[in-house]
Amino acid sequence: MKNLLVLLGAILLTGTTAQAQKKNNKSADAALAALEQGQTGADGQRVGKWNFYDYKHQLELTFDYDSSRISFLPPDTARYAMLTGDQWALTAMNRPPRILGSQEHRTIMIGRQIRYPVAALQQQLQGTVVLAYTVGADGHSRDYSVISGVGGGCTEEVWRVVHQMPDTWIPAIYRGQPVDTRFYLKVTFEIKNSPFNLANARKQAAQAAATQPDSAAAPARRPPYVDEVVVTAFGVTRTTTPIRRPQ
Repeated sequence: MKNLLVLLGAILLTGTTAQAQKKNNKSADAALAALEQGQTGADGQRVGKWNFYDYKHQLELTFDYDSSRISFLPPDTARYAMLTGDQWALTAMNRPPRILGSQEHRTIMIGRQIRYPVAALQQQLQGTVVLAYTVGADGHSRDYSVISGVGGGCTEEVWRVVHQMPDTWIPAIYRGQPVDTRFYLKVTFEIKNSPFNLANARKQAAQAAATQPDSAAAPARRPPYVDEVVVTAFGVTRTTTPIRRPQ
């Protein structure tokens, strides 16, 4: 009887945990869906005006799929890397380049699909994969290259996921003409409670900055053409976290 009660308790506990996980997943999916709002036609294609939001639920783009026109785009004074001759130069655009959709949604989806490779976990490999790519004047990305990589299949995993993502962009406009711009994706793979720990590294950096005189220069903000995701392994599980862009 005692063993039966223990087994019953384990079953109930497992069921409760599964229900809680399912509830959390539904909540996360609802929050994700709220980033991109609009209607679809009978064929599943987007129709009419769609609103796209950032993680603070601030409107960042309204696009009319019927007329293929931008209805709303907030001002952006940031500089983007534009190809001038054979050099990439930071330039203020008349219209900034951006993904046709919610940037937050894209970053979360990249994080959801990336898996910490088993080979990398077995070898305790950690580090940051940096991919560079061009957002062309035609609204599509190309010329992907690895700036820095991590062994154990991490670089290949990032490459796989990025090339499966939707590839429709609003190209940059400079002096009335669409131009090529450069974007970067940084994916950091970390293993909790290991010598390399991103949270500890950030804490140490913050403590070091606090000891600097008030006249010290403030740390540079991350450029808007750089997206970051952290993949953290906790034993046999892993989480992914998009890095929020400073406002």
